[in-house]
Amino acid sequence: MSIFHLLAAEAAVRGAGLKFRALDRKDRGTSTSSGSMRIAHWQETVRLVHEHAERTLREAPAVATQANVQAIVADQLDVAAGTVAELLAIPHITVCCAPPTVLDGSVPPPYFSWAHQDTLFARLRSRMASTWIHLALAPVLKTINRYRDQWGLPRVHTAGQLCSKLAMITQLPGVLEFPGARASGVMYTGPFRDDRAASKPSFPWQRLDRRPLIYASMGTVRNKDPRARRVIAEACADLGHQLVVSLGGGSTLPEDIDGLPGSPIVVDDAPQSALLQRSALMINSAGLSSSLEAIRHGVPIVAIPVAEDQPGVAARLRRAGVALTIPRRRLSVPRLTAAVVELITNPTYHEALRRCRDAVARRNGVEEAVNIIDRCLATRARTHNFVTAARISA
Repeated sequence: MSIFHLLAAEAAVRGAGLKFRALDRKDRGTSTSSGSMRIAHWQETVRLVHEHAERTLREAPAVATQANVQAIVADQLDVAAGTVAELLAIPHITVCCAPPTVLDGSVPPPYFSWAHQDTLFARLRSRMASTWIHLALAPVLKTINRYRDQWGLPRVHTAGQLCSKLAMITQLPGVLEFPGARASGVMYTGPFRDDRAASKPSFPWQRLDRRPLIYASMGTVRNKDPRARRVIAEACADLGHQLVVSLGGGSTLPEDIDGLPGSPIVVDDAPQSALLQRSALMINSAGLSSSLEAIRHGVPIVAIPVAEDQPGVAARLRRAGVALTIPRRRLSVPRLTAAVVELITNPTYHEALRRCRDAVARRNGVEEAVNIIDRCLATRARTHNFVTAARISA
């Protein structure tokens, strides 16, 4: 198995013991925005998706042919992967590390913070949001269709056609999904985590005292807001808890940050699972992977979603009763303090956590995803052989 990605990902891929193949040796990475779901930042996200689609269409056919690729497993945001698979006549399977982007209007798309409601207004709102996303992706579809025309493939007309028809696998457990979404045919597993490949950053364990622990991590990309860090530190300073802040291994270093209220432990990267085992609460940006890790350890969450799928993850966590959410634009010390106290002291959240934790703990997302992929490829191979034999006999 080989991972096809930008050169910026090479060290991480090889560090996991996997083969790496660069899609484009001229690219050294992709810039990211630190914004929210305002129109300008959504346009930036679409630009990045478009840029990667163009790169994939330009480079992947030759690279995949050279590597004798027999099947493509791609993230749902790698929207050109299915077209490359069609060109090469090989299977394509979609994997969703975030909630699946279902654009049939049955549920709110994951880029919005709306709760799911079975009302006419909610359904219309979800359909309008899905239509808006289709329109925003129109330039991407135009580029994909330009290549499909060149390659003699039928045109695609909606974003939904870009996902695999064999399987769409998500690490979002079914217990966290909105009602009604399961009709979309998405296969729900559990967390895509592998302890064997997980990095284990060093940590100053000697600095932990006997106070209950609050662990704050605003992710690895959307984590550059100094105001959010200060609000988090100030809100936790007088609660009788010790705060650990992980910067997510980004460009900001611990030595660049000083004078935070309450003198929290600030580290570049943290052994998240080990810290969550000791934590009374987690503050995060509603990234799905870190939220599932908190649930696995029975830790309630204050979610401060920033961008992309994070509002949708936060809405699902809130509905499941394992989190309280605060939009970043409304983040303040009083609001955050009140949310922390509510989650720690109200047993309702801990009861919901126990239910979700049990459901998540029973699932091995990686193993389930691999089994689904194996079954899909075996079924397709049998179907392909049957069709080929029929054509020959005819």
